[in-house]
Amino acid sequence: MTGKSGGAAVRVKDVSKTFTTPTGQTHAVDSVSFDIAAGSFVSIIGPSGCGKTTVARMIGDLLPPTSGEILIDGESPSMARAGRKFGFVFQRPTLVEWRSVLRNVTLPLDVLGWSKQDKEDRGRELLKLVGLEDFADHRPDQISGGMQQRVAIARALSYDPGVLIMDEPFGALDMITRDRMGFELLRIWAESGKTILFVTHSIEEAVLLSDHVLSMSPRPTSLQKSVLIDLERPRTVQHRTDSRFIAATQELREMLEPHA
Repeated sequence: MTGKSGGAAVRVKDVSKTFTTPTGQTHAVDSVSFDIAAGSFVSIIGPSGCGKTTVARMIGDLLPPTSGEILIDGESPSMARAGRKFGFVFQRPTLVEWRSVLRNVTLPLDVLGWSKQDKEDRGRELLKLVGLEDFADHRPDQISGGMQQRVAIARALSYDPGVLIMDEPFGALDMITRDRMGFELLRIWAESGKTILFVTHSIEEAVLLSDHVLSMSPRPTSLQKSVLIDLERPRTVQHRTDSRFIAATQELREMLEPHA
């Protein structure tokens, strides 16, 4: 895969995952390999329960692979985590309810021992990036779900990782908010220059946002195909009627529908 900056920010090579349960073993991921170029936006789609999240969690050092190799900027996930080379955005924002929006964003910097002024400056810089500079003193329960997820994105960017792993971050939002958040994410990505790995159930969302879409098979999941999205940037709502958008969504749908 090619990207804006070239080189592989993430490399997944022959990765498999088997879970041991009280009833036996479940083979969830079967010999998956792909590269994600630095600066690119890559989505993973596949049938429900196929193992998309398992792949993302292995890259994010939340699960160990049973076999194979994962490298982030040339390092293992555990080393990359220690070096703060990636951030992880979950399906729900998981904000601390008694902390302000600003103090939720700077929470990782508390752990890293940043000074009060440096935390304040970095937090406000990120709130401006995600369009929430006027809500710094609000609590999470005083802002909308979409705004909460923007806070979670800002928090993941707080220590300036090169890679952002996003596991269905808009799945709990209504369709109007989800659409708006997609374009907000593209703006943040363009301004920050990060590499993004984005897990989603939505074919249309994946095509509209991505440089490449990785189509995964049913469990045990394997990579069916990497589809190049040949649409110029910046992406707009009008791209949904572009023949290239329609062709890409149809190609991906035909791969996935037999297993729906």
